[in-house]
Amino acid sequence: MTTYLDLIINTVLIRAGNTDLAQWSDIDTTDATQAKILLELNNSLRDIWLDNCSLFEDRIASMTTVIGQHNYDMPYNGMLKQDGVLLQPQDTNGDNVGKQEVLKWNPNYTKFFQDNVLNPQLSQPREYTFFNNQMYLYPYPDKAYVCTLLYESTNWALSNTTVDVISNAGQKVLSVASTQEFSTGNIIIINRGTITEETGVIASIQAGISLTFVGNLTFTHQINEPVIFEKQSLDYANDTPNWDSAYHDIVSYECLKRVFYNDPVRLGVYTNNAGCLLASMITRLNGSQDNGSRIITAYTRWK
Repeated sequence: MTTYLDLIINTVLIRAGNTDLAQWSDIDTTDATQAKILLELNNSLRDIWLDNCSLFEDRIASMTTVIGQHNYDMPYNGMLKQDGVLLQPQDTNGDNVGKQEVLKWNPNYTKFFQDNVLNPQLSQPREYTFFNNQMYLYPYPDKAYVCTLLYESTNWALSNTTVDVISNAGQKVLSVASTQEFSTGNIIIINRGTITEETGVIASIQAGISLTFVGNLTFTHQINEPVIFEKQSLDYANDTPNWDSAYHDIVSYECLKRVFYNDPVRLGVYTNNAGCLLASMITRLNGSQDNGSRIITAYTRWK
């Protein structure tokens, strides 16, 4: 994962036209030139965040439904966006078909529960509501559907550890390499971006050994799988930026524009090279529901 420090170093590498990462593996802050570059780029990162923070607040979470279960712990920490619950339809064989469908928000949870109790259908969910910090779906799922949730969060850093002992599905305990900075109530994401991604709310912690969740693990997790959580504080050298990794190139590009805005010749050369790089990236990601539209929006706005 890319930390804030990695992002700054990569930005310096682009500016220097140097692809030898080993040369910049450590920045010598006692060197006046390196220290100045580091300070300027860090200030640029801060300014970009403060000026455009709404662009970086978008988050995506996912969960898999269980047949016959209509209540679920909320797999995110933030504010759900309008039309922010999407469900992937399946055919009779359980294979994904067509596009994701938006579930309808039902604010009348009293009637919602009455419908569930009086008419507990098993079918593809069409509606959802919230009650007591849980999400409820209706009808009851008849398959293991994948739900995508689009939300906004002001947590702007990620801290991470890894699984250090195989942790089996059906239990609440996840063995991890470190429990430092974890707290009860944190929403943890395990093995993000894979078919075994899942979330859990920490109920208790055995210091230095394991995390115990409110509910059981859905999947078995292997050694070295990443375990991350969102937080508001920032460890500059160790934390991962809590926005999509596809934004990193755009941030690097904008950092250098701001740092070298008073050098037209250097900026002109850099902008041309970086512009080609970004155009290629945007073309490659265009059409991706997860990244494409947000990247194009961000780049168009900043360009």
